[in-house]
This record gives sequence, C-alpha cells and structure tokens, in this order.
Amino acid sequence: SVENSLAVDCQSFVHTLTQKNQRILSS
Repeated sequence: SVENSLAVDCQSFVHTLTQKNQRILSS
C-alpha cells in the first residue's frame, strides 16, 4: 500500500541520517 511504501521511505531516510550522524560523531 501507499502507507507501507511511505513508512519504508521514512525508515530508510532515518537510517541514512543516523549513519551520517554516526560518521560525524566518530570522526
């Protein structure tokens, strides 16, 4: 459904942000 794909987009977006934040924090 559209809601499912939106939720997946949100999760992948948050996941990408988290990875970027971890790189910034660890550097």
